[in-house]
Amino acid sequence: MTVSEVWHAALSIIADFSPMTYWRMTNGAEFWWTLTNRTQLLDDRFAEEPFLYTEIVSVCVVSEVRFRQEVLSCDWLALRQGLLSVPGLHVEEMGDVKIPPASPPNQALRLTTAA
Repeated sequence: MTVSEVWHAALSIIADFSPMTYWRMTNGAEFWWTLTNRTQLLDDRFAEEPFLYTEIVSVCVVSEVRFRQEVLSCDWLALRQGLLSVPGLHVEEMGDVKIPPASPPNQALRLTTAA
């Protein structure tokens, strides 16, 4: 699979679950962003954002994020299993993640590709 195909498969799974994600891009940008559905994805780039999948350095998927009284979470086990099944996707499992605004203890998956 190409880098774009790997990211498209992984991002499609992420869009199905809509967890909080922390992105690192080749241009040095780092930001929180949540994909909410697959219509945001094209084969090699985002439908409404100005970058290609090949510009992604890593995506960190966080199991739970708390904003004051609100808790954002998803079916972590199903999301994890889906991402682990994507060929060419490197999945680093992390615990006790302390990336603001995520409140530890948190689990996270740091996603990268071989390229």
